[in-house]
Amino acid sequence: MMKNILIIALIAFTGCTSRYGNESDNDSPPSSCTVYDSTSGVIIECPDGSKATVKHGTSGSDGPNGRTTQSSPDNLSRYLYCDSTLSNTNLSVYYRLATFSTGYTFVVAGVYGTQTEVNNSLIYPFSHADYQSSPVYFTYDLAGEANGGYWRIHYNTQTYNVTVDYIDIDDSFTWELTECVLEDY
Repeated sequence: MMKNILIIALIAFTGCTSRYGNESDNDSPPSSCTVYDSTSGVIIECPDGSKATVKHGTSGSDGPNGRTTQSSPDNLSRYLYCDSTLSNTNLSVYYRLATFSTGYTFVVAGVYGTQTEVNNSLIYPFSHADYQSSPVYFTYDLAGEANGGYWRIHYNTQTYNVTVDYIDIDDSFTWELTECVLEDY
C-alpha cells in the first residue's frame, strides 16, 4: 500500500520545482519523468538525464495492541459567558468559561476595539491552584507609554462576577462584569 502511495506521489510531483527558487512549472521541459517499479524499489528517469532510485525498506514489527478502557463522556457541566464595554475606553471585553465533567475548565477572554483584538485561552485542570477563578492573562498596553501593560480577566468567586484588571506602571484599572450568564448542565 505504501509503495503505491509513494509511486502516486512521485508521479504527482513530477515537474514541480522549488517554491523558493525563481523557476516555475511553466519552465519545466515539455515531457515528464518516467517512473519504473522494480523488485528493489522505484526508479525515476527524467528527459534531462537525471535519475533517482527509491529503494524498498524492510517492514518494521507491528506495535502492541491498543487498550480498551471504559471512557466517561466529557460533558459540559457549566458554561459562563460575559460581554461588555469597558467604561472610559473604546474597548469591549469578553470572557467564556466552560467546565467539563472530567474536571477541566477551558477559558478564553479578550479585549477588542474597532481595529484590534487581543485574547488568550487556557485549560485548567481541577488540581490547579487557579481552577476556581480561571484567570486569563495577556499583554496589551492601554495607558501611558507602551511599556507592557497587561490584563487579568477572571471569575470572582466572592461576587460571582467577572473581574477585569488592567495592570500597568502608568495606571491601573478594574472593572466588574455583572451581567454574565451562567448555565449549569
